[in-house]
Amino acid sequence: MRHQIRTGFRSTPIRRFGLGLIIVIITFFTTVQGKNQKQVDVSVNITYKFIQKIKLKSPYQYVSELKLTEKGDQVLYVCQSHLPNPSKIRPEKGINSKTQAVVMRGNQAITPQFREIYTMAISPDGETVAYIYSSEAQKKYVGYNQKRLASSAAVLREVDFSVYRPRLLISPNGKKIAYKVVAIEPEIKNYIMLNEKKILIPGNLNDPKAYIGAMVFDRNSNFFWCVNYRKKWQGNHSVVYNEESKPLLQKKGHINYLDLYWPKDQKVYTLQNGTHWYLMREKQGISPKLKSIKKQLSFSKNGKNYVYAAKKRKWFVMKNKQKYSDLYDEVGFPVLSNKGKKVAFAAQKNNFWFVMLNNEAISPSFKEGYPCDLIFTPNGKKVIYKLKIQDFLDPTNNQEVLMSNGKKISPKCHLLDFKITKEGRIIFAGYQRAEKLVIHAEINSQDL
Repeated sequence: MRHQIRTGFRSTPIRRFGLGLIIVIITFFTTVQGKNQKQVDVSVNITYKFIQKIKLKSPYQYVSELKLTEKGDQVLYVCQSHLPNPSKIRPEKGINSKTQAVVMRGNQAITPQFREIYTMAISPDGETVAYIYSSEAQKKYVGYNQKRLASSAAVLREVDFSVYRPRLLISPNGKKIAYKVVAIEPEIKNYIMLNEKKILIPGNLNDPKAYIGAMVFDRNSNFFWCVNYRKKWQGNHSVVYNEESKPLLQKKGHINYLDLYWPKDQKVYTLQNGTHWYLMREKQGISPKLKSIKKQLSFSKNGKNYVYAAKKRKWFVMKNKQKYSDLYDEVGFPVLSNKGKKVAFAAQKNNFWFVMLNNEAISPSFKEGYPCDLIFTPNGKKVIYKLKIQDFLDPTNNQEVLMSNGKKISPKCHLLDFKITKEGRIIFAGYQRAEKLVIHAEINSQDL
């Protein structure tokens, strides 16, 4: 006798039709998603010309920082004899006294050997190099080419490097170095060092309700900085000062980002007033009311057009005063072509990243990495960008590859940096850890 198993589902023509319709819909969306989320084609090989290949020499085993000059003709990097461990709360205590570090330009050392180098900045032409270093335990200094800023030892003694590590800012002419000092113990201190000059917050230096915000140099190497004040009865307000601490601009709210609007060097900044954000130029608002604005703008060559990432419910791109793109889970920093007619940006939706050009996807979908540092070629026909592949277990193992319209145009490197010249040459540099090799190469964008 044949036994019939009851499945709990009674088949009827209507239910069969509904089940079939569901299968068709699932198949359709799976196919579309598969097309949109295709993997990166890494089989494309672009011929690039090596400018130089530099093999690390003993005792140096690692590169911790790498930067190209503005023209891409020089590569500067920090060589270390040890691999910094980001998991250590106080890295300087765990370093062997025999460790060594040096700043290199190409295959030539341009500084003495130090015990540790924490950060590096270079001028646009690469002739000025600034860095924070230690030559003995617990003592740190600011180096300026091969000189030491005399005041830096006393200044940096106040800074807890496990909490805050100063970022060096170099003027375009390479003659000024600025950095912010934040000290918590034994007392709160917050001020700016401009070369050997200490710039204090006007008023009470130790006021915990006043803190230094953005800093910037203009094209003529004039220095500007802002202070955000929190007043119980007067409300929050911000003041922009010059290097003589003369107030130039005062606004209600907090200034989170400060830049100079090219070509007239007008001050452009993001202003947070309560839960609302605004983009401002001098004293004039140039955006609608927003919930957040990312701290980077892109201007066209003539300065008439600008784009930025903004948020209300989700992230989107603004062009001038108008909403430009659809809504996304996340948006990277958008960029404009030289003439201001094209807009490119990275966007994330449903955990996948992709690159958009004039609101159309020009790349595959990326799940294992994300695109960043987008730049147009001079003729505006191509968008070059880095694809950053993160290693969440070991951040020092993050790798990047140079991409163009979804195609790989460089080998995978650590600390990848690139520039595009006026002639359309793409110059990149990076560090290949397995081979202990620093590479410096160029691509003609017309070959892409």
